[in-house]
This record gives sequence, C-alpha cells and structure tokens, in this order.
Amino acid sequence: MISDLLQKILKTAIDCNVPIVLIGRLALPAYNVARTTLDLDICIYITSQEELN
Repeated sequence: MISDLLQKILKTAIDCNVPIVLIGRLALPAYNVARTTLDLDICIYITSQEELN
C-alpha cells in the first residue's frame, strides 16, 4: 500500500542523508484538510547537479 511505499522512500532518504519534504495531499492532514488523491508528491532539496549523480 501507499504507507509501505512511503516508509521505503523515507527510509532511503534518511539512509542516504537526502533532505526531503512531503507536499500535497500527504501533508494536508497536518492542516486538518481532507482531500483524496492517488499521487505522492516529494520535494528533494539539492544545492548542485553533482548531488543528483
């Protein structure tokens, strides 16, 4: 399910020391907003192209 996928993504980001933030629907419950979507939005912070390689 989506929670398993999300856990894998977050664990990988933490293990690789990649700063990420959840945006979109998964962040909405923090603001008490209900909305149904089927996508996953993640923002990855990088400072240079070399970080992506």
